Amino acid sequence: MGHLAKTLMPPYVTATVRVGDAKNLNQQTVATAALEELISIAPKQQDFLGLETIWTADGKGRTVSYWRSRDAVWNWRQAAQARLSRLFRGLSLEQACEIEVSQVRRRLFDFLPAKPQTSDLRHAGFR
Repeated sequence: MGHLAKTLMPPYVTATVRVGDAKNLNQQTVATAALEELISIAPKQQDFLGLETIWTADGKGRTVSYWRSRDAVWNWRQAAQARLSRLFRGLSLEQACEIEVSQVRRRLFDFLPAKPQTSDLRHAGFR
């Protein structure tokens, strides 16, 4: 992950979706299917900028989607909730996954070296 974040110019909004810890295989299967639905719905939504997904060795997925505004994320969430509820008999988005929304207002670095120098961080406003 991270290629889109390097090329997009702020401001933009990210929505990080993570499949939660399932108690059994059936829950994990439904959660994974729900994440795949979220991924398939996103590109059809207005103000969608792109997404990146990884799957871990244990089958858990994490997706970061990029949006022009918080309203766009809200509309995507509403469309996803309606679809999940229809496909999985009342399953809520919160039951299927965790979503963290962040707003990126400006870029501090074009790239971050392996070990930033203290002077680089002070210049960027960190102490």
